[in-house]
Amino acid sequence: MRSHVKTMLSMIAFFLISLCLNISPADAKDGIRVGKFKVDSGVTLKGEYNDNIFWSAGNEKDDYIWTVTPKASIGYFDSLDNYMSLGYLVDLVKYSDYDDNNFQRHNPYFRFGYQAPAGLYIKIDESYINTEDPYGSENEYGLGLSTKRWNNTLAFTGGFNFAEKYGIEASYRNYIECYDETTDRWQDHVDKIYGIALFYKLSAKTKIFGQYRLKLVDYNEQEHGAKPKTGPAWSSTT
Repeated sequence: MRSHVKTMLSMIAFFLISLCLNISPADAKDGIRVGKFKVDSGVTLKGEYNDNIFWSAGNEKDDYIWTVTPKASIGYFDSLDNYMSLGYLVDLVKYSDYDDNNFQRHNPYFRFGYQAPAGLYIKIDESYINTEDPYGSENEYGLGLSTKRWNNTLAFTGGFNFAEKYGIEASYRNYIECYDETTDRWQDHVDKIYGIALFYKLSAKTKIFGQYRLKLVDYNEQEHGAKPKTGPAWSSTT
């Protein structure tokens, strides 16, 4: 009973400390502005209690997790639709007991947007992530295990608004994910996503649209014979 009370008190204390320390100076003010330029920076400290850090159904382990996130960005903002920004943030994550799960997540990024008075607009988003977190990839591969990998997303969007109520938009997204360890490289892949959409403006804040998207996925390492620790290599049947 005493151990349960002690555990409960430690959890409450951990929660209160996390609540007090969950600060972000960058959010306390609107950065540093010089004309249309803005420089922003900050550090966030977050505390978390997780009762199943390995995402396991039969081997549940709990731990306290601390995350420190320094971040910095610089940008040019002419309006909501005309902007350019460059930033970098990194998560420094430490487990209290299972420190083999400690990891860093690095994320430099670039964003650009331009809209011409005539209605033509373009947006570019670039984001690179290098991590070994245990949260799994987009398809949850490696969930619960620290897995070294990186991914890069490059997205283009272009469109045109005409006749005040109508609009057309085309998009392209290229997503690459690659793993460091040889036994994980059978999951390396490249996604290419194409899209086209038509918009109709009902009011100043409401639109309806129809969209068609095509996604092509290439597991290129499997075509070169990469395979998991157990199971067959790539073939026409797998």
